[in-house]
Amino acid sequence: TTTTTTTAATTTKYAGPFDVLKRCYQEGGIRGTYKGFWVTFWRDAPAYGVWFCSYEYVKCSFTPANGQASNLVLLSSGATAGVLSWFITYPLDVVKSIIQTSPDNTPPEQTKILNVARTNYRQFGWQWFFRGLSPTLIRAVPTNAVTFLVYEYALRYMNSAFPTPRSR
Repeated sequence: TTTTTTTAATTTKYAGPFDVLKRCYQEGGIRGTYKGFWVTFWRDAPAYGVWFCSYEYVKCSFTPANGQASNLVLLSSGATAGVLSWFITYPLDVVKSIIQTSPDNTPPEQTKILNVARTNYRQFGWQWFFRGLSPTLIRAVPTNAVTFLVYEYALRYMNSAFPTPRSR
């Protein structure tokens, strides 16, 4: 029995993350808990590569030799990395979302990456792969800028608090 609570704007189907996991397992077994794993893997592997490489490239390009990157450089590098990463991998993220939200009784051949991409391309054109990209890129700027700024400050703190023999 599915319990739903309704508010003015939303309907909640689950009581929390463990409830989601439990129901996915009950409805689809162990396979149900990994629905969309491979499409997520193929989205995330290049996304993180682009994310970290572009961050380091931009940061190093705007940091003086033997100097420390300014906060503006760190924020700009993080924002650039986030936008670039999302822009490159967004089409696969759209495919991933379709696969993960497909009903449990969807035939497996209809949830294959290439089938979802081909079917929706034929029906909606290339624009389908970029629906929702603008808000994602807008969100990526502050999120990734602050993420990398905090990362750099945490790294600096840990390097000073716990020096390695080479850094003393």
